[in-house]
Amino acid sequence: MLLRLLVNIVFLLFCVNATGKATDDIYINAYVGVGYASESDNNFIHSEKDSNKLIESALNLTYEYSNNISFAGQVAYREFGEYFTDKTLRIDYAKLNYTDSFINDSEQSLSIGRIKIPSGVYNSSRDTPITRPSIIMPQSAYLDLFRNLWLSTDGVMLSSSHQLTQGIVDLTVGYGKLHIDDNFNDVTLGSETSGDWVEGNITVFDLRYNSGNLLFGLSYNHVHPEYLKVSSDTLPIYPIGNKIPSISDGDVEVSTYVAFIQYNINRFEITSEYTYRDSVVSGFTPTPPNSRPMEGYYAQLKYAATSSLNLMLRHEKFYRFAESKNGLETLIGIDPAWYNNATTSSIGFNYNIDEHWSVIADIHYVEGSGWLPPFSYQVPESVEKKHWTLAAFEVVYVF
Repeated sequence: MLLRLLVNIVFLLFCVNATGKATDDIYINAYVGVGYASESDNNFIHSEKDSNKLIESALNLTYEYSNNISFAGQVAYREFGEYFTDKTLRIDYAKLNYTDSFINDSEQSLSIGRIKIPSGVYNSSRDTPITRPSIIMPQSAYLDLFRNLWLSTDGVMLSSSHQLTQGIVDLTVGYGKLHIDDNFNDVTLGSETSGDWVEGNITVFDLRYNSGNLLFGLSYNHVHPEYLKVSSDTLPIYPIGNKIPSISDGDVEVSTYVAFIQYNINRFEITSEYTYRDSVVSGFTPTPPNSRPMEGYYAQLKYAATSSLNLMLRHEKFYRFAESKNGLETLIGIDPAWYNNATTSSIGFNYNIDEHWSVIADIHYVEGSGWLPPFSYQVPESVEKKHWTLAAFEVVYVF
């Protein structure tokens, strides 16, 4: 019902004014995407097959009050399988901006409200079909299971852009509150826990250089959500499938470091990112705090075959436990390396039929099940498959 309401609003706005400009100061744009994904094994998107439809839509507005003050906001909805579906319409961002120049050859901006988090090349636009590199993002850098931890924050962000002889240097720092939905609890603790997450704070730092043809930079963020248990909570004994009561509250502290580079030459665009996430888990059980860092990287090539057709080729590696790349030692033996890792080769295309309509598709060949929720299965050798494929298709209308 909520999705139908959003779609009706979008098409009503299109009928009234297809240019996207409502007045001299107000701009309205929207998109609607409908698609489907198919998995050969492992059910990364949904625990049941044939439930992998994709529906995503958004309506955004920009209001320029003056040369220095503006407002930007977007309402969005996403339905994609079991773990990546919004429970309701969400305010993707809603921020008040003040922009001025306090230093020669520079511009400073202060944003207050709900703000998209800059991290790497694509994080701030990862849910927009026409700006992301593929329907399924490179999981080595943008693990969708935890995407809501890093989508946006309620807080304040300060940015400063400095014009150099060649190119621009941008520095962004921010601080705010996290957003955690029910999906995060399901993929980290399992569906048989019903406590509450205290949505902690997030600290953001992003430094990047852009010359037009060359983009590179570093991003950092730190999050620290806490979990308040209830008496009925049970946790899996990883990885053998039994369960024990959760006897204490817990917390998860994650520091994420991203190094990225993108280069454009003629019709080619080359992108690479390296991501390291140090996760420290405390509480839940009597075990002492433990650190289990994640690591991932990818290299991606995009080629503009024509003015309307873009082709994509990507290779990536992801390690759920970076310190145990050759297998995780447990009390009952060693989990195979492929259970905690994933090596993926991807191909895809984006075809722009006209200025409004686009068709997007990609196929991913995966070795390993490191993408899957940590507690989705507890007997990997008999349930999870080492080799599997994931294909996705989407039709998008933008105006």
